[in-house]
Amino acid sequence: MSGWNTCPIPEDWYCRTAENTDDDEGAATDDEDTAQSRDQVVKYERIDVYWSKVGKMTRPTGERKYSALMKLARIALTLNHGNADVERGFSKNKLLLTSHRMRLKMPAINGLRTVSSYVSRYGSKPQSLPFSRHVLNSIRSSHTNYEEWKKKEKELKRKAEEDRGKEEAEGRQVDDLLKKKANSEALLKEGMCLLDEAMKMKDKGRAMIKAEAANAIIQNARKALEDVETAISKRDSQSKKRKA
Repeated sequence: MSGWNTCPIPEDWYCRTAENTDDDEGAATDDEDTAQSRDQVVKYERIDVYWSKVGKMTRPTGERKYSALMKLARIALTLNHGNADVERGFSKNKLLLTSHRMRLKMPAINGLRTVSSYVSRYGSKPQSLPFSRHVLNSIRSSHTNYEEWKKKEKELKRKAEEDRGKEEAEGRQVDDLLKKKANSEALLKEGMCLLDEAMKMKDKGRAMIKAEAANAIIQNARKALEDVETAISKRDSQSKKRKA
């Protein structure tokens, strides 16, 4: 296939386009409508079904009719165009992506397609594959790569769970600090109210006792509030360092 003149693909293509059969694989017409009018209703088949039928055509001698053209068609049909949604729409992928495989990523899907395409060279019969040393080494290498991939995925999953656990713990810590801050502020407000009431009392003895109690509450509340704000500031500083 070094040049256009020696390549059998154009010859196969011209023969195929010139061929006119009653059950043309690319389109079918509605005979009743054709009998009543000159309009034709074209019914298209999936492209893989069409080329599958073309690939099964044989000559009177039993040889494949379009062997060269089918090589090109198979290569074109297995090209990965990079769009996962459209790629999964191909019937080849539908056959490979069974219900328990629908969550596979594109590298795994392409691997399945590569294996399927290779096996199809031998009539889709795995038992007919020649197991050379190269094939065995490839299988061994694939298994090693798969085990390494599983190990990395497991480590990533473990790290993700660990990070999620840390985030949840930090979230609980933040909630606890905010509750302590709210309680300290409420206690400080209560102490200030008691002190205000003590200053308005006429009984000096009772006013003194109440004022001392109010001052104790205020001091404790301010100390607790100071500790909480220090803890919040420290946590914010640590969080910024981790993000940096």
